Amino acid sequence: MSLTGTTMNYSSDNDPAIQEFNTSKLLKNARKQAEDRNYKDFFICDVDSHHYETEALPEILQYMDDPVMRHLGLSAGNVGRAGLIPQAIGSQDMAGRVTRYAGRNKEIVPEEPHRDITLARRWMDAMGTDMACLFPTPMLLLATHPKSRSRWQWPAPITVG
Repeated sequence: MSLTGTTMNYSSDNDPAIQEFNTSKLLKNARKQAEDRNYKDFFICDVDSHHYETEALPEILQYMDDPVMRHLGLSAGNVGRAGLIPQAIGSQDMAGRVTRYAGRNKEIVPEEPHRDITLARRWMDAMGTDMACLFPTPMLLLATHPKSRSRWQWPAPITVG
């Protein structure tokens, strides 16, 4: 059996299911369940939610003191360049079946408040969540960075109001 000519493109950029993405639409069934189960009647705190700050990495890197490390971070993604944040091994998006990760960058949000705040509020509202403790998921991987210097070069956490 020959596989010549049967190459498939598995890039999520070409997935028609996520050409237009909206968290509220994606989680419409979760919203219905939250309403059916009267989640509004009791307090819900997600104590293990994750934030993927890599979309805002250029914003974050502006505050990095070391100009060399800042340059390395900003040049990540160029051909032959690895990023400062080590990649986790695994399949958290279930090989593309969880479209939220791939579609997130296509979601349209207003200029204010910050994009991350808007997206977090959308999933929280849809799922009936009152409060969330957001973990900076990619930043947690810094402890595994081969250059120990990178671990303490990151700027202090910034509170976005």
